[in-house]
Amino acid sequence: MEKGTKGTKAEKSLFWGGALAVLCLVVMGIYLQNNLDNIAEAGIQRAKLRKSALQIKILKSLIVDAETGQRGFLLTGNQRYLRPYNAVAEDIDDKFAELEILLSNSPAQLELLRRARELTGEKLNELKRTVDLKRRGFTPEALEIVKSDNGQEAMESLRNIFDEMEIFQEAQIVSLSGAFVQTIRKSKKVNFLGTTFLTLLTLGLIFLFQKNVRIRSHLHKSLVELVASLRKKEEIRSEVIAIQNDIAASYFDLHLMLDKVVHLSMHLTKSDGALIEELDLESGDLVYRYAAGAAVPYLGIRVQARNSFSGLCVRVGHPLLCKDSEVDDRVDKEACRRVHLRSMIVVPLYYGDRLLGVLKNYSEHPNYYSEEVFEALSLVSGMLSSSLGRAKEFEKTQEEIQALRRLSS
Repeated sequence: MEKGTKGTKAEKSLFWGGALAVLCLVVMGIYLQNNLDNIAEAGIQRAKLRKSALQIKILKSLIVDAETGQRGFLLTGNQRYLRPYNAVAEDIDDKFAELEILLSNSPAQLELLRRARELTGEKLNELKRTVDLKRRGFTPEALEIVKSDNGQEAMESLRNIFDEMEIFQEAQIVSLSGAFVQTIRKSKKVNFLGTTFLTLLTLGLIFLFQKNVRIRSHLHKSLVELVASLRKKEEIRSEVIAIQNDIAASYFDLHLMLDKVVHLSMHLTKSDGALIEELDLESGDLVYRYAAGAAVPYLGIRVQARNSFSGLCVRVGHPLLCKDSEVDDRVDKEACRRVHLRSMIVVPLYYGDRLLGVLKNYSEHPNYYSEEVFEALSLVSGMLSSSLGRAKEFEKTQEEIQALRRLSS
């Protein structure tokens, strides 16, 4: 139940962790998309500012070139000098209109542009008058207009206005560039933090997923082990019933019953060997009387009861399990090595207070016997003891009857 609860918690954690990851991705996506839109808009605005700044420079340059061409024409009379002036006269309105569109979001710049347009109109009118006078042959009059301060003041005012507009545009570009860089830095920072968080969250989800897999694997393994244990117990129960029936069929033959006991117990426990040890009251030794499997060659061997595991079983009066003779201090290691024994189950066979013997099942492998097998053999031992006791009583009764018959004859 506890493992199942852990599995449920892990699954919930995976669900909420995944939901958090999706939410984080959505928030990051919205934020980064918004920043990308801002960056794109800032790029457009910066390009627009640069274009308007360039247009201001061009306008200022055109007006200066027109004035320079006018003076060249007045001094030389060469029509070639009027090309800049003619170009400005034709395109100046379009240039101002284009610049007005570019500066539409800046009222301050539009006001400066309006003043520049007025001054440019005045300057161009002055240039036109001087050019017309020169063409009609009134060169001194044209030069007098040039020498007056009116044209110079207008030109200085235009330069100042255009310079102010350029400074304003450059300041706007610098400010926008700073905001542009700041937005990019924020985006990088958010992207780094978001990526780090998602990485850590992903690692956490991977850990939870692996934990969930381990829990499920453990639950599956536990379930398989439980099913196997139940099947094993059912098999043992069936074998115990079979042993009871088989022993019951040999009720009146003690030696046959003893032989069946060792064989059936060996089959029940899947042991390498099984035997029944009987206590020699005179010597105090335990003697191997009945054997099956690998124990057959050792029939008749005697072991000291006080130093053996079987003797300990007799003294404590209940079954004992030795999982590994090499590390169990209760056993005679040398005796175990002689018969290639590493693990064993010993069961005392009592009929009332009378010791009938010790049933021993052993294996050449350590940790061979499970708790289920140990419990099964312990359970069977009571039935075996009772059957053996009654068989011995029956044999003794038969011997007494035979003795009486011999006496009567």
